[in-house]
Amino acid sequence: MNLATMDSKVKFLIDRKGKRTHAVLPIKEYMELLENLHDNTVADSRANEGTISLDELKMRLKNG
Repeated sequence: MNLATMDSKVKFLIDRKGKRTHAVLPIKEYMELLENLHDNTVADSRANEGTISLDELKMRLKNG
């Protein structure tokens, strides 16, 4: 889901002055947003972890 496709599915509730107060979106899109938020949080928490070479990764995978 990207912003262009999401925009056509989102409905907004507005107050008496026409200001958007709430967004209503399909459950599928909501769940995708939560998954993306989780993925970004995990990636952010691992940003300072060290890296390994591809050869090291292959060796670790091979040896279990």
